[in-house]
Amino acid sequence: MFLADDLFLMAHDRLSGKLRLPESSLGIGLSSGLLAELMFSGCVVVAQSQLVLGEYPPPEDQLTQALFDQIRSQLLTPQTALTLPGWISSRRRHVTELVADRLERRQLVVRHQYRRLGRLVTRYRAVSPVDVFMREQRLSTFLRNRMELTELDVVVAALAMLISISDDLMELDSEGRDHLEQLIPQLPVPLRELLTATDSAVSASLRGARP
Repeated sequence: MFLADDLFLMAHDRLSGKLRLPESSLGIGLSSGLLAELMFSGCVVVAQSQLVLGEYPPPEDQLTQALFDQIRSQLLTPQTALTLPGWISSRRRHVTELVADRLERRQLVVRHQYRRLGRLVTRYRAVSPVDVFMREQRLSTFLRNRMELTELDVVVAALAMLISISDDLMELDSEGRDHLEQLIPQLPVPLRELLTATDSAVSASLRGARP
């Protein structure tokens, strides 16, 4: 269920811990990934790009519980609406640290910080680079060979493709990308709306505009 964790690991070099894409793109992807986690659990529903409360409780996870509590508090406030673009825009600058903290609690990454040219640099190194490599290769292998993927897998792969700029996070060949693009339209409408909002936010960020 931890879509955002998988995306975070894919976005960082397995050995050095260096980020492989712009911070703004990662923030957008993680915001979408965290919301997708809430959507898959059924505690948040998206209808016509609006967030509403679902019928089920959030997963037993500190981060998703906190995000759900925030959404519930906002939605229970009179005349307050939450949109997909609004969610992504308001959280994209803060989610990287939140997801990194969860990964540290799960003992999947180790945070390294040092000074370079007067600036604090942070690297997130995978505790088991081999495990991360296998997870990345699973998605790309399934896509290349047109093997069956779950909806969750398709969302992770689609988000990775959308936030990739010059570095393809899954190293897909043309056949794999074509297959992924065929699978995306088969997703439920709310998930497709999430991916569309993510794509728009990434495009706006690359243009130097605020999503």
